[in-house]
Amino acid sequence: MGIIPIIFGINNLYIMKLTVFRKNVSPDLLRPYRVFLNDNIYKKLYNNNSVTFEVEKNDLKDIYIKIDWIKSKTFSLSEFKRYEELKIQVVVHPAFNLCIFLMVGCVLLWDFTHYQIFFWIAILAFTVIIYFYTIGRNNYFKIKLIT
Repeated sequence: MGIIPIIFGINNLYIMKLTVFRKNVSPDLLRPYRVFLNDNIYKKLYNNNSVTFEVEKNDLKDIYIKIDWIKSKTFSLSEFKRYEELKIQVVVHPAFNLCIFLMVGCVLLWDFTHYQIFFWIAILAFTVIIYFYTIGRNNYFKIKLIT
């Protein structure tokens, strides 16, 4: 009878709790992100919410975030197997957010003032936005470990 709790306690040593948080600052506030763990398990991550996985430490490999054809770089979790719990935060790349606001602001300023510099800054910002939707689509999200 006394050996059963010991066995259950040992089993808990092999389970890790992985929590993924989504920050409230992004251009796609109304759309859920899909969180992929080890390329096959996924859950939907809604705005200003979190998703929790309970996985065996031996099965822990990597995680990435995806929305449509846009995704993050793969974040390796294999070096964190000694932890009981991991907290990860997902944000849209800061350069993308900056370029969205810069483009809109410069288009409005160009419309009011007709200075060509605002037009060219808006074009440059638009080019960076197109980069994140095409060539840089695997760099759209940033995954950060919360300590």
